[in-house]
Amino acid sequence: MRLVGLLPGASKGLQPIKYGPFLRALAAEVGEVDVWDIQPSRLDRLWIAARTFSPDKARFRARFYASPLAFHARTRSVHRLSESGSQIDAILQFGTTCDAGRAAARWPLVIYTDYSMVLTREHGRAYRLALSDRQIDACIALERAALARADAICTRSRLVADALVSAMGVPAERVRVVGGGPNIRAEGQRRTPPRLLFFGTEFHRKGGDLVLQAFEVLRRDFDWLELDIVAGPAPDRVPTGISWHSGISGPTVARLLAEASILLAPSRFETWGDVIVEAMAAGAVPVVADAAPMTEIVTDSKDGVVVPGEDATALAAAVRALLLDKNKLERLSEAAVERVANDLNQRVVAARIAEVLQRSVASRRSGRQPAV
Repeated sequence: MRLVGLLPGASKGLQPIKYGPFLRALAAEVGEVDVWDIQPSRLDRLWIAARTFSPDKARFRARFYASPLAFHARTRSVHRLSESGSQIDAILQFGTTCDAGRAAARWPLVIYTDYSMVLTREHGRAYRLALSDRQIDACIALERAALARADAICTRSRLVADALVSAMGVPAERVRVVGGGPNIRAEGQRRTPPRLLFFGTEFHRKGGDLVLQAFEVLRRDFDWLELDIVAGPAPDRVPTGISWHSGISGPTVARLLAEASILLAPSRFETWGDVIVEAMAAGAVPVVADAAPMTEIVTDSKDGVVVPGEDATALAAAVRALLLDKNKLERLSEAAVERVANDLNQRVVAARIAEVLQRSVASRRSGRQPAV
């Protein structure tokens, strides 16, 4: 099978890290994967920037990326693929940032996504303030049209799958939950004594304030305890015991994953959890908030610990229990590694998506309604 993957900015920023391991695993399953960068053209980008500019960089970035102008520009780039005469068996679109089913209707189309804008409207509005309600509604309308033209949709989480069915009108038989594997492999050795780790560029959404509160409590009992925080610029005063990392490289992330014994992830809003999977693969025990999709990844007291959301006291208590029970910490660590090795790795995820692609191709050729 010759497959084309549609990925905005395929070779830029974090995209090679976020999708590279999966694309290599998928190529091993289907035979050939060509990545088509559907980034808007330079002229389009200038026009979109002029229409969406804001002096606030975060707001500007969000408005630019989610703009209907950017959506249509990406769709036009797929039109160029359709006109190229390429010999293609199927298309895999990452996310719903264009309408490939409209631009390249003659090929079977599978969408692989970890997000839906409808979740921002229903659950995450407080954390995505860069977009107005009107802009969110416009994005949802475009996303709904793109989903309607796909032969099948694969999602990382059940949370997103349920949203597509209940709020976006996608038939349940065209949606399959496939999970997601780790993108960064840990490199190094676990530190002794146990070390904590937190990732959160969007500090409040990720529960960074809860982590700081919990760590303050924990240091009273464990004055040796240390925490690595990977986030934005450090505050003027970083509490004792915390190493703050900002703008770090992939190898440094790989080292921090290897060194940590416990990952703190009390996030307030997620649609998947790449860092949770990556930490589990490295043997770090995740302590997560009691909310989907974190609870789709972590099973309480089996391969991690689930605590009530918005509760720094419960977060601290869970970590304290792990630090005092080395046998439990090691047992959960081994189970976390096993969970990723058996179910949440790129090879398994790629095989699931390859099966959906093959069924979509067969259905198109036979004239049957595609199903997953």
